[in-house]
Amino acid sequence: MRERLLVTFNAWEILGPLIGILWVTSAFAGAFVGQSRKAEVQGFLLGLFLGPVGVLAAFRMDNRTRCPQCREPSNDLARRCPFCGTRFELEIVAPVPQEAGAAAGVARTLAQLDGAVVDLGDPGGPAPPPVIDPPPPPFFAERDWPLR
Repeated sequence: MRERLLVTFNAWEILGPLIGILWVTSAFAGAFVGQSRKAEVQGFLLGLFLGPVGVLAAFRMDNRTRCPQCREPSNDLARRCPFCGTRFELEIVAPVPQEAGAAAGVARTLAQLDGAVVDLGDPGGPAPPPVIDPPPPPFFAERDWPLR
């Protein structure tokens, strides 16, 4: 009489790693989907925590700038809307000059806000470091080459 071998396996031994791979892949897919919508981090986190459902949710996210007239998304550097032709007003941000101390920068900003002219005087910051001469050249640079 033949004996039958009963082979048993746990389904989680196979499904567990597959689900883990699917979950990690969903995180990167969510980041990929969010990349074109300026929402890479949000897409990654949605994919990581919600899995494939998070990837679908990443398709709904959109952090791109929108046209004020037609509300269609456009490029941040665009001067006109590609859909309706509305001109965008670009904000020009001037760099803030570096002050010697943080208190002087705050005082200057407050003076600009009030419109008053304030003499800031010496900010009392640390003295600049001393100028150090460069090191001498290596030994062989002073000799005439080739040696005679």
